[in-house]
Amino acid sequence: KPVLVVVDADKYLLGTRKDNLPKEQWIELYNRGPLYMDRYEALQKISKNVKAGTPEAETLIKAMDDKYHGLRQMAIKAIAPLAKDEKTKQQVKEILLRVALRDEKAPVRAAAITALYKNYKDDEAVADILDKSVRDSSYRVIETALTGICEQNKRKGVSLAAAFEDSPNKYLRKIAFNIYSSYGTDEQNLFLVSTLDDITGGDKYQAVLNYGKFLTRSKPSTIETGLPALLDVARNGTPWWIKLSGHQALSELSKTCEKKAEEAGNDVVLADKYKSLKTHIDNKIKEIKEAETNSNLRRMWGMEAGNGEEDED
Repeated sequence: KPVLVVVDADKYLLGTRKDNLPKEQWIELYNRGPLYMDRYEALQKISKNVKAGTPEAETLIKAMDDKYHGLRQMAIKAIAPLAKDEKTKQQVKEILLRVALRDEKAPVRAAAITALYKNYKDDEAVADILDKSVRDSSYRVIETALTGICEQNKRKGVSLAAAFEDSPNKYLRKIAFNIYSSYGTDEQNLFLVSTLDDITGGDKYQAVLNYGKFLTRSKPSTIETGLPALLDVARNGTPWWIKLSGHQALSELSKTCEKKAEEAGNDVVLADKYKSLKTHIDNKIKEIKEAETNSNLRRMWGMEAGNGEEDED
């Protein structure tokens, strides 16, 4: 019986290939495969339903130190079952702590930090790594570390993010925006509104959705203050899919106001505030849709194509 059979070893064939190899051959392919795709395909199979104490588990742990950063990141993202198992949790934790601080690739460090705070809550060594990583050279790692801190201590994480509010660096201000959107309170609303206007390009789409989620957990007066920003995006955002993000955020906010009005119970004043906000939002959405000329948006809404605005990319 052969130890390993590899079909299309040089990856030249055009078409879909389905390999039904036994697990031991996938492990052999990871260990012996000379190509990146060999180890990638092997890891895909090995990481499914992996259990501690098996050869697959040993291989997945080994892959956390793979020579290629993409496979290191892939292995770390799949490591949760072994990070939770008593047989392997300490071994996995030690590797993650090392990778989080020393790996040369920021995405790998960020993946290790995420695995640490999700699988080792209330761990002093993990808390120390999170604190150190806030000073990392990578914006991605900084934001990931702040997210981990917020998951364990929201007040501390938001407080650390506040240091970036007045930074001349737009990327650090964006990190503060993202942290506030997910973990902040009404106190951060004015910063969020002013920063949302500064965010451009593809980042704007997600930023608008994030700000909309922030408003869904805010009090009525904060919603009233933030609503004009979403309405402006829905009316004037460019290209058209930025407008779409404004409409999506407004739609979710309307649903939230309706739900909160019901949850207000006997607090008639609060219920009326949310009902009034929902009515106002719905009326504005209708008004903006009727005035919209972009044919992409009108088609999405089941309306006849407009005659004014040309389609944008």
